[in-house]
Formats: sequence, structure tokens, C-alpha cells
Amino acid sequence: MFNNTFFEFGYNVIFEPEYIAILDYAKSNGYQLPKRNQNFKNNKKIKKLKSEGIFTELDILYNFKQHSGLSDFSKINWVNPGVYNATQSNVINHPVLESDKGFKGGTNSYLLTDYIPSINSNKAQLEDVTVFFKTYDEIQGVVAGTRNGSGNNFVFRKFNPSGNNVANFHGSSSGDGLNVFADNKHVIHSKFGLTHSYYVDGTLTTTGTYSSTFFSTVPLTIFAWNLNGTISQNFEGGIEYFALGSSFVGNKAKELREIFQ
Repeated sequence: MFNNTFFEFGYNVIFEPEYIAILDYAKSNGYQLPKRNQNFKNNKKIKKLKSEGIFTELDILYNFKQHSGLSDFSKINWVNPGVYNATQSNVINHPVLESDKGFKGGTNSYLLTDYIPSINSNKAQLEDVTVFFKTYDEIQGVVAGTRNGSGNNFVFRKFNPSGNNVANFHGSSSGDGLNVFADNKHVIHSKFGLTHSYYVDGTLTTTGTYSSTFFSTVPLTIFAWNLNGTISQNFEGGIEYFALGSSFVGNKAKELREIFQ
């Protein structure tokens, strides 16, 4: 078990207890651990997320941007290590960790989670929800999604290089009207009540008013969407980080961009 004072190469650093929990989980499962500089970066992110009141408003947070060799470590849910971790779909077709960039998708590759909105949503609620992430090297596909019907979407964002991106929270299959071209940028889609807000690189770009229907009853998938157990529309670009929480997070768009620079 790690102490909250982490000593390595002559450096004494007071780590946040939440980051110690991540390291403890990784060590107990035999995962390769980050080196000193990466530990500093990871801990700093958590410290800032806490100081801004963001960390406790999240259900899941995957920080994929790690050094090479940290594929297992990168898939830990920072909010609750070991609960709703991302997992490989299979040993052949799965996103590949690119050092200091994130996971890069490929043909029929995706990451699974056991996060089912209708069962597991805590901070994220039907009319009180935010999803945020950053992509790179975008190619058409779905960044993340879960659907069990045309009106039961939860998190959905489709990239179309010849048109617009579509963000969709538990609405119709045509999206919630928030069509923004935002490849290779920090993206936040937040909803409070019936009002949807879309932030790109910390700036509010689009708003709209759309009603909710139901939570999806199938697990969230990253790098594709899960439609009643069928995975499709795979995203072959890269993802640096992905998180889901309450609408409060949407009020911290500029802070999130700075934290995940």
C-alpha cells in the first residue's frame, strides 16, 4: 500500500488520497505503474479537479493520456478504481495506447464498460448531466454511446468529417440539435433541465432546449456505440480522456480545458 507521501528519486510529494487509491488498485492487480513525472501529472489533475469541485461530481473518469506500457493503468476509473473500469473488447481488436497521446481506435475496436445508465447513474441524471472528452486524429464514428431504442440514448457523439458532429443525450436518433464541428478539441456537452449546452475548448458554442425520455439500459461503450448489445459505428480516431458526471461540471468548461491541457 502506498503512503500519501510518495518518495522517488529524491522527491517527496504529498499525493492526493484519491490518487493513492488508484495506485493501490493498480499495484494490487499487477499493473505497470507510472514513472515519477507521470505520477506528478496525474496527481496534479486530481488535485485541481478537487479544488474546482469537479471530482466529486463525476461517475466515471478515464485519463487515457499516459506513457507507453500503461494500457491497463489507463483504463482505471479514477472516480472509483475497480468499478466501471474500461476493458478490452478482445485480444485482437482493441484500441492501442499511444504514448503521451491516448488510446487510438481501429477497425471494429472498442472499450467496454459495465456502466449502465439506468442502473448505475449517480451524479449523472436525466436532466442533470455532463459528458466531456478530447479527441485527436478524428475519423468518422461514435466516440462513446449506449442505446436501447431510438429514444433511449444516454451518451452519444458522432463525428462526421463531411458535415457536423452530433451530440445526443437521451433524445431521438437524429440528435438533440447540437451540431458542432469540433474535432481535435476539448468538448463538453452539458444538460440541466431541458437546456443543452455545448462547449468547445472552454467556450460555449451552441445551446438548445430538448426533453428527455429514458435512461439507456445497456452498458456504455467507448470508441463505438452499444445498441442493444450490438457494437457498431466504431471510432478510429484517438481519445485522450473521457468523463461523465453532473451538469455542475459544465459550469467549469474553461477550468477543465486547463486541467487537461
